[in-house]
Parts: sequence; structure tokens; C-alpha cells
Amino acid sequence: MSARPGPATAPAARLVAGSEPTPTNHGPALRLLQHEADVRRLGTEDALLHQLCNGSSELVRSDVVLVFRRRHNRHAWVCVAHSAVPEVDREASLVRALEARLGELNASGNLATAGPHLLHARLAATDDETHDALAACSAPHGHWVPMPDHDGSIGAGVLYLRHQPYIPAEVVLLQRLADTYGHAWHALAGRPRLGLARRRSVQMSVAALLAATVAGLVPVQRHVMAPMEVAPRNPVLITAPLNGAVRTMLVAPNQVVKAGQPLVQFEDLQARNEATLSQQRVAVAEARHATLGALAFTEPNARQELASAYAELKLARLTLRYAEDMLARSVVRAPLDGVALYADRRDWEGRAVQVGEELLQVAQPLDVRYRVEMSINDALVLRPGAAVSVYLDNAPLGGYRARVLSMAYTPKQRPGSAESSYTVWAEPVDGQAPRIGGRGTARLYGDEVPLALQLLHRPWSALRQTLGL
Repeated sequence: MSARPGPATAPAARLVAGSEPTPTNHGPALRLLQHEADVRRLGTEDALLHQLCNGSSELVRSDVVLVFRRRHNRHAWVCVAHSAVPEVDREASLVRALEARLGELNASGNLATAGPHLLHARLAATDDETHDALAACSAPHGHWVPMPDHDGSIGAGVLYLRHQPYIPAEVVLLQRLADTYGHAWHALAGRPRLGLARRRSVQMSVAALLAATVAGLVPVQRHVMAPMEVAPRNPVLITAPLNGAVRTMLVAPNQVVKAGQPLVQFEDLQARNEATLSQQRVAVAEARHATLGALAFTEPNARQELASAYAELKLARLTLRYAEDMLARSVVRAPLDGVALYADRRDWEGRAVQVGEELLQVAQPLDVRYRVEMSINDALVLRPGAAVSVYLDNAPLGGYRARVLSMAYTPKQRPGSAESSYTVWAEPVDGQAPRIGGRGTARLYGDEVPLALQLLHRPWSALRQTLGL
């Protein structure tokens, strides 16, 4: 008589026969374990926050997931990650409202533990703007899960939002996810623990602060950098002597000229014709005056017309002298020896000009000075004789020494720039005369000030203009 199979051999027999194993409900647990394994493999903080906002919805459905971190102020919270956008917009109304709401809840001690929060509920300290932004949210049911630091303080947390409230089973799973992500976050951030390392860090910070303070009190000579141009010292301005059009510039830019040398030729057709006509009028007036003078001895009428003929002759001669003077003015000549300074012939040839309009300058090439445009944002109190260092663009390996001659009383707007500046004139003191028209940078030296003021002058001015201090 054969033995009956015991309980231990029955499953084996069924397996041999090809029957299916008894199904078990381990799917959610396996998904949680797989999700935690994926979290441990993340290598950066950004990847962790992205997974926290977008990957946790695979286990617990949420419409919006936001990660917040506490600032140094223990009541101020800032949103660092958002499931709906790749980068958090700190100016968005919902984000600002949630940060304000978390600050109120933290002040009352309601963020130390996990719990549900209804965004539509109004707190005593909530203003109308924050309440309206929260009321407009389409996912009003939120669940807050804190993420404690190493020392047990609440430094971060996750806010899950959706249309329906979270059930207890989902709350337990959210807390498990927060613990997993919090541990991974601390590991990636590498925050130092309290102890000797923290104390040494504090000591080093205090020592660095003291060293920076002492260094900031060291006196230095304040200086600013400003654009500079080499200009002639006493140039002679050549202006248009008449209203007309320039025919030809008779000298090239930067050409050496002699006194009396023609520089500019104006269109002289009208002036030349006027001079020719005036000569003919003088000839006619002289002939009439001579005829009436000869007839005056015999004819009484001729004696009466002789006076008017003489007046007409004088007027014709004056008109001739005026026409000859205008014809002579059509050619502009150099008043002294020097160099003709202007940009390009094409800027003037064929152009109509008015009387007094500047055409060019004639200056001595070795008699120069420096024109420095000092910005009003970096204005120094400069005294005559203050030191100036000049660095030309075409001579980067060397510099020139100069001293301040004068400084404009009022600023003016620089051509091609929206910034105003003071014009500072300086003269060379090293006997060197750079080429007129050279450009570069000048360093202006003022009084002695602490090093901190020299370094922080621009940032402090920008801060005052921004804040209106």
C-alpha cells in the first residue's frame, strides 16, 4: 500500500505537473523598492530634485509637486523645484503665495510634522493678495511632508497638491518617499556635521573677515580710469568765411602747411561773375562821368547830371571792391605754419556750409595736451597739478606722465554715449609729444582713501541708485 504525499510534497508535485504558483500582491512594494534604488543612483542635486518632483507621481498621483528650502531666516521659505516647469519663476503669484503661506505656518510651528493643508482656508495673517492667489489654484488639497536636517531641524520639505485629499495609505507612502529623498539629498549636498569641523570653519571665517577688515583700512591713493584723446594745445580754427559750397579741400588730413598756403576752395562762379559785372559797371560809370564832365562847360543840363554820375561811379567802385573781396574769400588760406587737422575730404567736398562753421584746425604738431572724459559716476576732486598716467592704444607697452591743468565745472554728454562726463585737460610732463588724435586710457589720481572705499565705490553707488538711498 503506497504512502500518501505529505503537505511538503504537494506543492512540488503541482510544480512538476506544470500548474501556476499562487499569485501574490507584491507589485506596489516592488515599485517602491525599484524607485528607491533609482534615487540612490542619482549623482547630482538637480537630478534628485527633478526626480522628486516628477518621479514620485508613479507611486502616488499628484497634480503639482513643489520642493521648498528654508532660508537663513528661520521663517522664510523659498521654492527650489517645481514639477510643472524646468526652472522656478520666483515672481509667479502662486509660488510667492505658497512661500508666504509656509512662512506663516512655520512661525506657528505647523511645519515640523507632516499634515494636510487646504489652500482655500484663510489664516489670520494671510493678506488678500496671497489668499486670492491660493484660492485660484486648481489643486487646493495639499499635503506637507518635512525633510529634517542632520541635527533634527526642519530645513526643507515637499508640498504635494491635487484635486482630492490624500488617503492614509498614500500619506504613509509620501512620508517614506520624503525620508528616502531627504537622506539622498543630505548625502549629495555633503553638509558638514556639527563638531570640530564646523568650529574650525567658523574660526577661519572670522579670521578671514578680520583680515579683510584690516586690509580694507589700508590707505591708498584713489584713482579712476577714463577715456583720453591727444588734442592740440592752441589750435587755430578755420571757419567758413561765406555761405556756399566747398569745391575742394586743397590739403590732405594731417598735412604740414605754411602760412598763406591755400587750404579750402569754395565754389566761386557767382563771385567771379559778380566781380566781372562790377568791373563793367565801373567802366560805364567812368565813361559817363568823363562825358558829362566835358559837356559841363557848354551845356547847363550836363552840369546838373554831373553830380549824380559821380555818385553812380562811387557806388560802382564800392560794388567792385565788395565783389573782389568775396572772390578772394572763396579761397581759405593758412594763418600760420602747422598741421591741417580734419577727418576726411569726402566729409566737406560738395557740402554747403554757413558762415562761421568750422572746417578744420591748424595746430603745432609738438604742442599737445590730453583731453580726458571723466564719468560723473567716478568723479574725483582733482586739483591743478594732480598726477595723470596716460596709456595709448597704439603703445600698449609704455605710458606717458602728465599733470592736470583744469577740470570743467559742469558735465556734458559724450558723443555716442548716454553717460555724462567732466572734461579734464592735462599736459605732458615727460617731454614726449604723442601724435595728435591718438586715443587711449588715462588714470587720474585723487586723494588718499581706505582700500575698501576704492574697491567698493562702484558697487555702493549702484546699490544706492537701485534702492534710492
